[in-house]
Amino acid sequence: MQQLYFYFDDAGVLTNKSWQKYFLYAGYCFQDNNEISDYVRKYINVLSSLKKSLNVSGELKASRLGKIEFGGASGIPREIAENVYPFKYRNKLFNVFKKADSCSIITEISCVNNKIINDKLSTHRFKDFLLKILVKRKIEALIKEGKIDPNLFTKISVFLDEQAVSTNGVYNLEGSIKEELFVGMNNSTGKFFKPIFNQNGDVKVNFKQSDQSPMIQACDILANRIYNGENKPDKCGKYKLLEIPNHQWVKWPLY
Repeated sequence: MQQLYFYFDDAGVLTNKSWQKYFLYAGYCFQDNNEISDYVRKYINVLSSLKKSLNVSGELKASRLGKIEFGGASGIPREIAENVYPFKYRNKLFNVFKKADSCSIITEISCVNNKIINDKLSTHRFKDFLLKILVKRKIEALIKEGKIDPNLFTKISVFLDEQAVSTNGVYNLEGSIKEELFVGMNNSTGKFFKPIFNQNGDVKVNFKQSDQSPMIQACDILANRIYNGENKPDKCGKYKLLEIPNHQWVKWPLY
């Protein structure tokens, strides 16, 4: 038996009433609980040091660190902060997980049908679809790299921010991922897609409160980094932010 652990958080807002161009999920994938524990321990140490130096308490979300870096909380003028302290604190937290396997799926909001965006249930289903595709593509990459064996029973655990998916949608997401990976499924045109694994497996979706989960907080930092990278002009360091080793990139629409 082999195990896979996925942690995800999102960035952006999936709405056509927003100025935002992208919505995305990003996160990390592990095969060993001990490896997770080592990363979490290092992350907490860096986080504690940052909180002490900044004299702040509570969860340090990427958006909050951005305000500190850009003068919103420190009193430093934005134009100075952007040049002197570009992503200084977020980089420290990001670097803890820099060598870990990670992945993201980036959605161009302008390509999403308004019928999906304007209907709450359809929006949840679309987000479930994005998560399913992201898990599938990352697993395909791991198989290709020889890191996991498609012939072994596989147990997959997916951890999300408790606000990421509706409670009623958890079981649908679990079933959808399991069908895609272990059973195979037909698309809307009737074309059958073979399963990735040759053996049966199990999928469990779990909720985590971000303020109590260092892993979800780390995913928030990663998602924010990618989101900012996608929205930055090239001259503002776009590609530097998007230089992420061991990362699986997925774009939607799927070209």
